[in-house]
Amino acid sequence: TENVNIRDLTIQGSPTQTYDSGASCIEMGNVKNGYVDRVAILNTHGFAVYFGLFGTAGFTADGWGIRDCLIRGIGTQCIGCISGRNGQVLDNQILDIQPAPTAPFGAVMDFEPNEAGAYQENLLVCGNTMDGRAAQQGWAGIVMQAVDVPASKNNIISDNTCIGADAESLFFAPAD
Repeated sequence: TENVNIRDLTIQGSPTQTYDSGASCIEMGNVKNGYVDRVAILNTHGFAVYFGLFGTAGFTADGWGIRDCLIRGIGTQCIGCISGRNGQVLDNQILDIQPAPTAPFGAVMDFEPNEAGAYQENLLVCGNTMDGRAAQQGWAGIVMQAVDVPASKNNIISDNTCIGADAESLFFAPAD
């Protein structure tokens, strides 16, 4: 899929539903030039926005981003990319982070090339605010981990604000 822009939209969910790591409000698993701009995603029980899934199956994101969005009351990861390059995560407000009690440890932003052949390259994460003071369990601000150390390169994470995290605000876990 190419040249997708989702913008100026509100998505209202129901956080009382059972946590579902397979559900995303917006998912662009295989996209070239796919962007989410000025979207409000409120009170969901699954992921908010995910890009680039399973690179070995060809589901990657190239030229992707989420910009100037409001994400509030999400029950699990808010923004993520498993396999992608040339990504932008800019000027988003992520508020009232509330990982579901049945969810694993939460990460507001999760960039994980977590399978052999997946990658995370040329990612720019700047100007985002993450506020989890209302969280009932542990969470981290930005997580970047990789199966292969060379899978993550040329990434810039700068000038983000992380309030109320129980764990590291920025967590890198490269492969051994």
